[in-house]
Amino acid sequence: GQLWGLPWAARMASPSSSLMCGSNMCSTEDLGCGELQQPNWREETDVNSSTLEEARALTTNKEQPEKLTGLKGQPEQASSCCWCLSCVCCLVAALLLLLLVVVEAAVAVQVASPLVGKRQSWREGLVFCGGAEVEAQASSNSSVACNSLAPPNLTDALAFPEGCLATPLQDNPLVIDMALLNQGLEWKMVNLSSRESRDGQEAVQLTAWWLPVADARAPRIVVLHGEDSNFNDWTVQVMAYLLRSMGFAALVPNFRDHGSSGTSPSAGVAWGWDYYLDVLGAWDYAVNDPHGQLGSKVDASNVGVVGMSMGGFAAMIALGLEPFIPAVWVDSAPFDLRNELRRRISSLI
Repeated sequence: GQLWGLPWAARMASPSSSLMCGSNMCSTEDLGCGELQQPNWREETDVNSSTLEEARALTTNKEQPEKLTGLKGQPEQASSCCWCLSCVCCLVAALLLLLLVVVEAAVAVQVASPLVGKRQSWREGLVFCGGAEVEAQASSNSSVACNSLAPPNLTDALAFPEGCLATPLQDNPLVIDMALLNQGLEWKMVNLSSRESRDGQEAVQLTAWWLPVADARAPRIVVLHGEDSNFNDWTVQVMAYLLRSMGFAALVPNFRDHGSSGTSPSAGVAWGWDYYLDVLGAWDYAVNDPHGQLGSKVDASNVGVVGMSMGGFAAMIALGLEPFIPAVWVDSAPFDLRNELRRRISSLI
């Protein structure tokens, strides 16, 4: 109380030489400081009447500076203490910020490592495979088991979620109808490129199933799979079957770093960084037929997009950037990636 009390009382006795800085009292005359001071002096200092009288005497008698020097040194030293307190606050804030960056980096590594590993195993063992049921076959002879999968026999290996089908795969009416339609219509694998970017993302070569219908003038739909999946997944294959049943042709591509498409430097979970360029590249291909593989060029108003999960997220970005896409159908797409990040982090803790 005696250390800080007297200067505080002196300022109280001479209001003209003091000012308020936020919640702190700063003296421009005695301490020469217009910034941060010792916090909460008003609450922490107990000044009795005798101290107050002594303070008033000091403020009116400029010939007694020695009484002040015994309290906190010279006025210049008090001012340096004021600035030291600000420096300490800044240093603590900087250390906390550095700690936050280190923690975020550690969490990012924890989240990304298993995803990159899973993506790599998918590429090595399940390049053309359609799901978990094929994984056992692929483990012994991946080239034979995977490369033999194509639309005519794809239904033999579709891996539906447990409980999704009411009857066994080979007896299910939906699967039987899919097989009959796929065997009765043409199909081919095509190669295309993602759309060029001006922001540094690489253009990647993509593979896709072209699944036409009998009418060469039919509207075309780009059907997009989800994360850690490919163009043989049941979600996009069932959607393509339903669309073809209604007279729509389907182009079903693999995203970069998925299935048989090319790799990219971001080879982890790119989401909003570059997947939308694959959507736009597939849409461009469906509209313009640059290699003459689809029969002809069509008007952009006749080419829509359907996206599942991550594919739906990328489709929404593409729709916002390409004004000529007439319509997008989004199925189960994440809207806020912060929720997806929380889900992934919680699964690791």
